[in-house]
Amino acid sequence: MNALMKSTFREIKNSAGRYLAILVIIALGVGFFAGLKACRPALIDTVEQYFEQQKMYDFCLMSSVGFSGDSVADVSGGEGVLAAEGAMFEDVLVADSGTSRVFRIHSITDTVNTLRLVSGRLPENADECVVDAGCFGADILGEALSVSGEASDAAAAFRTASFTVVGTVTSPLYINDERGTTSLGEGKIAGFIFVEPSAFTAGYYKEVYVTLDQQTQAYSDDYRALIAAAKPDMTQAAETAAALRYEAIVADAQKTVDDARTALDSAAAELSAQKDAAVREAAERMTAMGLPVLPEEPHYLQALAEIDAAFADAEKECEEQYAALAAAQKDVDAIQAPSVYVLTRSENAGYAAFEQDSTIIENISVVFPAFFFLVAALVCVTTMTRMVDEQRTQIGVWKAMGYHKGKISRKYLFYAGSAGLLGSVIGFFAGTASIPVIFWLAYKTSYNFAEQLLFTFDPVMYVLSLTISMLCTAGIAFLCCRSALREVPAAILRPKTPKSGKRIFLERFKVWRRIGFLHKVSLRNVIRYKQRFFLMILGISGCTALLLTGFGIRDSIQNVTDYQYGEIAHYDAKLTLTEELSAGQMQELLEQGSIASAVFLSEGNVTAAAGDGMQSMQLTAALTGDLQGFIELRCDGEALPYPEADEILLCRGLADKLRVKAGETLTLTDASYRRISVSVAGVFDNYVGEYAFVSESTLARLTVDTPVHSAYVCFPEGADSARAASELLRNSAVSHVTLNEDIRTTIETSFASLDFIVLLIILCAGALAFIVLFNLININIGERIREIATIKVLGFFNAESAAYVFREVNMLTAAGALLGLLFGRFLHTFVMAQIRPGGICFDSRIAWSSYLLSLGITAAFAQLVKLAMRYRLKQVSMAESLKSVE
Repeated sequence: MNALMKSTFREIKNSAGRYLAILVIIALGVGFFAGLKACRPALIDTVEQYFEQQKMYDFCLMSSVGFSGDSVADVSGGEGVLAAEGAMFEDVLVADSGTSRVFRIHSITDTVNTLRLVSGRLPENADECVVDAGCFGADILGEALSVSGEASDAAAAFRTASFTVVGTVTSPLYINDERGTTSLGEGKIAGFIFVEPSAFTAGYYKEVYVTLDQQTQAYSDDYRALIAAAKPDMTQAAETAAALRYEAIVADAQKTVDDARTALDSAAAELSAQKDAAVREAAERMTAMGLPVLPEEPHYLQALAEIDAAFADAEKECEEQYAALAAAQKDVDAIQAPSVYVLTRSENAGYAAFEQDSTIIENISVVFPAFFFLVAALVCVTTMTRMVDEQRTQIGVWKAMGYHKGKISRKYLFYAGSAGLLGSVIGFFAGTASIPVIFWLAYKTSYNFAEQLLFTFDPVMYVLSLTISMLCTAGIAFLCCRSALREVPAAILRPKTPKSGKRIFLERFKVWRRIGFLHKVSLRNVIRYKQRFFLMILGISGCTALLLTGFGIRDSIQNVTDYQYGEIAHYDAKLTLTEELSAGQMQELLEQGSIASAVFLSEGNVTAAAGDGMQSMQLTAALTGDLQGFIELRCDGEALPYPEADEILLCRGLADKLRVKAGETLTLTDASYRRISVSVAGVFDNYVGEYAFVSESTLARLTVDTPVHSAYVCFPEGADSARAASELLRNSAVSHVTLNEDIRTTIETSFASLDFIVLLIILCAGALAFIVLFNLININIGERIREIATIKVLGFFNAESAAYVFREVNMLTAAGALLGLLFGRFLHTFVMAQIRPGGICFDSRIAWSSYLLSLGITAAFAQLVKLAMRYRLKQVSMAESLKSVE
């Protein structure tokens, strides 16, 4: 074994290029695979650690009337609740460096959503605050921020109109750079501020944050199941707490009215008694004067008139107060039952965006590494086959000396297996340590919850990577040497019978006669050596296909928002209304100056089923029975009519999920298990969001009534959308405004991370091409060393020798690159289906420039390899290479 091991290490030293080719391509495959696979776990572990440290909420309870302190205590004591804490917030204008920006001021909570201090300290007094570290640096410390309001009275909301900044913080409520919208200013919140709860004057909480006593990892299926199971209880707790607050509000308002009525009744009774006393006194005076006290007497009537005049103002005031009391009673009776909202983390903009971004990476990690492992296996096949053929005589000697074939095969297993082992170890740790960090550096521009990414070691992934590597190297080596070891020593000691010459198919055509001799030699070599042919074609085509797929991802996603908001969605915003509006209220809203046109909508949630497909969706019905001017309903450029009764129009994303086409039938079921069947009237193009449109009569069959709670609106031409949204939010009928402009910005920011994926694919695909070409050219030169020496003896210059050898490389590179363009088109379509986030639909679009770039980069890497290998050709010694093999 010592002699065999020495021979093995000597072989590694003498064929370092081929050994390194196997090692590097395994390292590439494992690094790309493990690195991409590690991205999402590393990102999730990092954000999960932040959520745990800062105690991010699981539920946010909100109601239109707020919550009392006693109600918060009741929620806190509920089953499954770890902590519950009430919070307050107010949107204000903050004067900063001569300008005013809108900030949301929150109350600091101790047990939920705790702050992470970036600089300074936390507030200790009611007139101190900490500010958004994403908006301010440490130089803000010590400055005073003056607050004011427009729609809300900031002076009444806080005990002070100025706060001194004592620190900068991050909050789990804002893990990305999205800060939300408001009715103040231009409609966008610039940042957040946190103050002590005592700084607020309100005697109630606007929201209650809840954490559960059971904890599972964020974004996991277990966490989703936990939230789904707890939500009914949270909803019941929120409704109970809101009802208590509502009852207290009504009781306080009624008590105020009742106390005022009691006081007014007392005052009215006293006024009446005074008036009666004045009448008696007047009668007594007349009696004393001997005047008759009769109703028809002028003196008595005059006295009564004087008394009425004296009490007229007081009686009028009393009547006015009674009228005011009646109006106040109507107001009390009109106090509406509270609306309750139970929000989860999924409704948090940053939380949802992070899930989408990390999922894209996970989906794409499944596809590309397969190429590297497949090419690694083929490189190993070529390398080990060549090595075994070169060492047939040595193998025969070992067998003749009595070495068992198992011991002999260990040399080749060690050669390939050690390369695979080293490559997998290097690739795994380099990939898992670098690729997630690359993506994290890109994400840090949008997310601010951690400075460093947590490194995660997944033993299962490591074992899987190692297993695949050993199968591609040691497993291939075993298969390559097995056939040689089956022969008897006498047969192995003989040189391997050369391949018999045969005509290639091109020789059957007349054009063959017009081809030069050297080109004929190259064509014969290309076609006869099939193993090398297929390896080269697969490696180069795989490289080109990966490049085209990478560029195609960029082409498909970079304009998706332009397609959606330039060609399909023509409305500027969607309004969410606080209550169902009457026709008069709708008209009043339309007459508001910030709206140019609007279409009011009825919506209902249903479950759609077709065959094996099932999908929850929201049905939307336009009151006008048309969406002209708001959404372009079309399929492949052809306009689709709005659906009639018992028909439905589906966007392409929903139709794909349900696997239905136009003309097929869907079964719709609502929450009360009412069920109807509708015909799919058409499938329309859509890229962002998921839409299903029906007629109002169809929706009424499911939801009984069709309340109008939303609207698509278009702003006047040239209007500032943020300012228009701010004006709309001042209307009590509007609870929320979703701007298409904001959605567009969020999506474009999210997709920016894919640029790093494209760059990574390009670099790895180029490395793949380099390794394949290097290995094959190296083997080709080794196999043809005597041929190269011969043509040098015949007088070929170095450049001519290189052109002769590299001509085959050029042919195979061209064929592989062209085939790669075709294969890349199908691969791109498959990849785009894998990386589609929820609610986003892509077209498989590849620009012509991407085809040219893919070809150009492949050719450039091939040229680099040829330049590197020219030195090897120059070193071929004619005298040594032409010595007899005996």
